Amino acid sequence: MIKRFSLLAPIACAFALSLVTPAAAAGPVNMPIAFTLSSATCSQVPSETTLTGQGTAQFSMTPSGNLHSVINGTATDTQGHFWRFNYTQNMRPIGGTAVEVTDHFNLVGSGSPIKLHSHFVADFSSSDIESADLLALKQIHGDPIGCDPI
Repeated sequence: MIKRFSLLAPIACAFALSLVTPAAAAGPVNMPIAFTLSSATCSQVPSETTLTGQGTAQFSMTPSGNLHSVINGTATDTQGHFWRFNYTQNMRPIGGTAVEVTDHFNLVGSGSPIKLHSHFVADFSSSDIESADLLALKQIHGDPIGCDPI
């Protein structure tokens, strides 16, 4: 599961560092995000289908250290179908360097019976998710490892 965070962790770290600038202190930080999701990694995507998505990510941090990420956008698949997605992740300190991560990814397509939903809540030993130890897996729904590309 830790490998799945490889895309967002560097973004979150860059965002956290940017908070020391006056511009970042004025409000959330926005940036473009792109992903690819295929049937090779996600069993819920139809065979031989690849989706390419793009959207806008908004990162914000509370004074208590909670990092909130929201990404909304659209995707198209190799058959030309149109999809919408939304993603949220909240990371909050739970003592020492440990954090609780709540993560949701939803993808729905026009005219498609596929509605992909992934969710988990987990505690990690630090906010550096790439090197953190998984302390507890509290909830899991869907396939957040293979079907959550963000």
